[in-house]
Amino acid sequence: MALPYLVELACAPEALHRAELIELLGDLGSTARDCAEHQRADGRDPAWRDALPALAGLLDDPDPRLRQMATYALSTGQADQVIRQLRDRWDREDDVAVQVRV
Repeated sequence: MALPYLVELACAPEALHRAELIELLGDLGSTARDCAEHQRADGRDPAWRDALPALAGLLDDPDPRLRQMATYALSTGQADQVIRQLRDRWDREDDVAVQVRV
């Protein structure tokens, strides 16, 4: 499964196109969420759960675009597991575009 590698790359400060990678992760999460259970890749749910802490860490990135994409990626998975981080980000967020996503 490529998810752990994509998450690692998206979280690496030296990586290029991080916002696009995070958006891709959100798109993958959204697609998987909308698929029937039998259509999902084996290990998808555990892999996504394992990715949540790293993605939640992006909510504190200095780049507002990355924070915005991180809220999207987090909301497509198991949002109940990150609701506290999203609420905390809402309280601290000063960029309107990011706040709208939260």
